[in-house]
Amino acid sequence: MYIIDCGISESARTRINAQTRPNLHIHWRPSTLSKEIGDHSWGHVSGATYERLLIDEYLPDETAVALWLDCDLLVVDDITTLFQRQFKGHTIQAVKDPFVPYVCSPFGVHNWRELGLKNNTPYFNAGVMLIDMDRWRATEVASRSLQHIQRYGKKVFFYDQEALNAVIGDNWIALDDRWNCSNNPFHAKKQNPRNNQPAIIHFASRIKPWDVPDLGAEQDLYFHYLDKTCWRGARPDRSVKNLIVSRYVRSDLRYLTYWLENQHLRLRHFLGT
Repeated sequence: MYIIDCGISESARTRINAQTRPNLHIHWRPSTLSKEIGDHSWGHVSGATYERLLIDEYLPDETAVALWLDCDLLVVDDITTLFQRQFKGHTIQAVKDPFVPYVCSPFGVHNWRELGLKNNTPYFNAGVMLIDMDRWRATEVASRSLQHIQRYGKKVFFYDQEALNAVIGDNWIALDDRWNCSNNPFHAKKQNPRNNQPAIIHFASRIKPWDVPDLGAEQDLYFHYLDKTCWRGARPDRSVKNLIVSRYVRSDLRYLTYWLENQHLRLRHFLGT
């Protein structure tokens, strides 16, 4: 396992290392990119999101296949089965994004026409990616993605994810939704994991399970596994503010105001805040 360190404290690294088992070795890789490109981040996401673009620099040259996992995921099934899949000439395998289904969708690839993409080109979520590293290197995905970000600047909405979709286009294979199930109820209802059994739960919402209490079953599952680590017993603060946010997130009112959240997202992106 390779972990890209974008500022993890020494004490946290020690605790993470303490969780290793005989069949697991952690390789720490210092960040090389996020500080340089941090000006292109906004909202709740930091410049660390761009680190995935340099995965070929963090892994040994002989690595043929890699599985990228975001840090806000909960893996609840055997992910080694993914490595048995064939690429058939494609660069990556990923799950179609339930919030941005196509490159032409709102929040998709801003300049999809200019790039020669078809409007029905599916748009993938980059939180979980099975990568053919040889093809990734050969097609210069990293440098082309960075060029896209530098060229279009604020027009790029979802950071490196949009750049990857712009560069890779339709050269990817769709994984079953179970390999990247969003915990956002508005997105989850658009997904259909096989046998309704998630393999990876993605806490892709702005509100994370460690932020506020009482978010429901998936948060309970998160803490079930957290309590098997050195962080056992850690829980979000039950402040009045957090309890109000938690109540709102779980309420029917949010179904009426969710579109406002998206408009707020657009505004923050425009202002770069």
